[in-house]
Amino acid sequence: MPDVNLKDKGGIVKYGGGVLRVSECSDAGALKGSDFTDLGYIQVTDFKDDRTEEKTFDETGAIVKRNYGDRDILLEATLMQTNVEVLDFIMAAENKFYTLYYKATKTGDINSKTQELFAGICQIKPSIRIQSGQKRLPISIQFLPNETAINITTPATLFESVETDTVAIAANAYYKIVEN
Repeated sequence: MPDVNLKDKGGIVKYGGGVLRVSECSDAGALKGSDFTDLGYIQVTDFKDDRTEEKTFDETGAIVKRNYGDRDILLEATLMQTNVEVLDFIMAAENKFYTLYYKATKTGDINSKTQELFAGICQIKPSIRIQSGQKRLPISIQFLPNETAINITTPATLFESVETDTVAIAANAYYKIVEN
């Protein structure tokens, strides 16, 4: 069996990229236009792709199997802006669907590459919570399943991404992460 060594000093990232953009789409992921909304400067992001877990035990109490259930994919961020335009956008997002672009690293940061995440269908939680003295706005974006494949044919034009090739998000895959 071959050894697998995942050590890579070039893969260590000190700072994130901080670009989060959305473009309105249908509930099936079809884009409604060619404009995007840049959500401004980002202080921190937290991307989670998590599943519920149930452990199966035998008669001795040993775990014999782990069963995985519902998948929950969520991107939470803290926006550094609380101007009226951002607040109005978040509150107006209640019944809308979005295709999402998140530049996860600075340009050329991982082994001279840039990591970008594209999500087919998302919804933004219409919630405002601003602490005095902080003026930072938390935002929560839920990823939704795409029953059919979604192709973002011109990501560099649509989101001003580094990726220039078509980004193909497979059916039921929710998102695609690329490096260039």
